[in-house]
Amino acid sequence: MTESVQPLESKSQSVPPTDDCLRIGAEKILVPLKPTPQGTIRLPSAFRDDSGKPRFVMEFAESYAQDLGIGHLIVHETLCGGFEAPTRKFIDAHLRPGDIFIDVGAHWGVHTLTAASRWPGQIDVLAIEPVPSNLTNLIRMVRTNAAATDSVEIIAAAAGARAGTAKLRANTTMGHSVSDIPIRPLRPGAARFAVPIITLDSLLAERPDFAGRRIMVKADVEGCEPDVIAGARRTLASGRVSAVIWEKGDGYGDPKLRSRYDAMMAELESLGFRHFRFPHLYAGGPLIPIAPTHECFNVFSLAPHFERQHAYVNPLGVRASIHEPLTPPTAAEEWTARVKEFIAAKASDPHHWTDQQRLREGAAERAKLAARLVPDGARILDVGCGALALRTAIGGRSHYTPADIVPWMPECLVIDLNQGIFPEGSYDCIAILEVLEFVHDVASVLGWAANIVDHLICSYRFSPQGDTSGKAGIGRHRRGWVNDFSEDQFHGLLSNAGWRIENRVIEPPFTLFDCRRD
Repeated sequence: MTESVQPLESKSQSVPPTDDCLRIGAEKILVPLKPTPQGTIRLPSAFRDDSGKPRFVMEFAESYAQDLGIGHLIVHETLCGGFEAPTRKFIDAHLRPGDIFIDVGAHWGVHTLTAASRWPGQIDVLAIEPVPSNLTNLIRMVRTNAAATDSVEIIAAAAGARAGTAKLRANTTMGHSVSDIPIRPLRPGAARFAVPIITLDSLLAERPDFAGRRIMVKADVEGCEPDVIAGARRTLASGRVSAVIWEKGDGYGDPKLRSRYDAMMAELESLGFRHFRFPHLYAGGPLIPIAPTHECFNVFSLAPHFERQHAYVNPLGVRASIHEPLTPPTAAEEWTARVKEFIAAKASDPHHWTDQQRLREGAAERAKLAARLVPDGARILDVGCGALALRTAIGGRSHYTPADIVPWMPECLVIDLNQGIFPEGSYDCIAILEVLEFVHDVASVLGWAANIVDHLICSYRFSPQGDTSGKAGIGRHRRGWVNDFSEDQFHGLLSNAGWRIENRVIEPPFTLFDCRRD
């Protein structure tokens, strides 16, 4: 998955001497890599084995560092916990000895080598890649890592719905595609050539020693994911596939390709697969139900009875500054449609929880008011901590614990109120500020809090009408809010959950409640 890389803020850079670092891209991001005398880059895996050593090493010509895709890979592998780290943590968590991992669109083998090194010698990996230049580097990577050599089989082809050939559309090293729908402009001067197409069903049928074994599939093929799935129908129907990880990329904006994706998802659903995503591509978090929105992200289609972990975490901390927030829609009708999708899926909208600029809006003012209600020395849990404004407002006079759907830092507890993933621990007070408007079942959240603490500080912005039929409702949709309570209705929710309002701070447009348990 290729996205633009943003410059690091000065406070987030930890840069070694210039002679020992590499400059990446037009923004000249410095990474702690020094080219070898032979003019190559040795990029150690961010993922480590039990002894603390990199699980594999990637070596390639220094000139590749200026390729958009490879530059992106280098920055994330060296500075951000690993390229697509949450996805790789998912692979690590759920591969078992004896499994087969199929990497469709293997590129240079990051996911291939992650899988092969998870249980060395006990996982068979099929790495499918059609691009000759990528194949050359993929073969080098596998040979460089001796532990993977016997476990990885490289297939020089593309995977599709049926066997044959197709023209390859060239872009960056990560942007090639055989899709008949161009989802991005061709790279100037790029060669166009035909590549062989195979199907996953036929590939597996040729390997009787793989019969009956559990399979995990990863497909990142720039708009051809529906074709890959169409060519794996027998395999998927066999019940052997535990998970399919696929990219919902830029092509989803094309109506024709969107219809293919939707049909693919419906077919997987008919086999019992359920679709999830991470709230943040780089930080991970819990796997949350997806709504068919326009952003690019990896989809995790999980087989029936697949047991997800609580979360797959790669805390961003100060490194978050190199990541763009998701691009929101602009028109009011787009926001209304978006919110309806999330209401139907009962899912959290990642856009709000990944955009630090939006999280900061009014946060300092709310936090200052709320901080006055927090007793000195209290153990306070900040649910939906966002920009951590409450921590700043409290200072050091109370014991502060942050919780959010996005793990902004290692100490942040990972939650998803819309899936009932609540934080554990013992606390004196819970703060829920500028959060309840985004919750589908507010009553359950208030009830959970009443079972944990005797003191609740929360905020809410009331609807003057209590419905979403007019202009007020459209305005709430533009902010991503999924509920619309009047003042009386919200008071009733608090009371029914066992909360007594001791104090109200009215600071238009929100009201802050200081509650004690009855």
